[in-house]
Amino acid sequence: NQVPYSLNYRHIEPAVLLWCKQHNMPVMAYSPLGGDNNLLVGDRTLAQIGTIHGCSAAAVALAWVIRSGSVIAIPESGSPAHVKENAVALSIALTPRDLQALDAAFPGPFGAT
Repeated sequence: NQVPYSLNYRHIEPAVLLWCKQHNMPVMAYSPLGGDNNLLVGDRTLAQIGTIHGCSAAAVALAWVIRSGSVIAIPESGSPAHVKENAVALSIALTPRDLQALDAAFPGPFGAT
């Protein structure tokens, strides 16, 4: 099955992600960019990290979702340009500092780390 998972929707972390990790089962995440009503791509923290990595805020948000290697993200791609932008996420290595900034901007169910 698919579950919603993004920086601004991290509710699956305490139960679903943990269980899947313990059972070596991948998670398929939809709406990894926050969905229609959540404009993650306009977030200042994502934009700043994107500038550092030479990519878009959307690519950073997508890189965050797939960072563990155990989450498969299925972002919407309305055009070939979106597909290319999404593919950039595969080459982004978020640093511990990046992850800390994202956790502070988007605290998960455990709070900012």
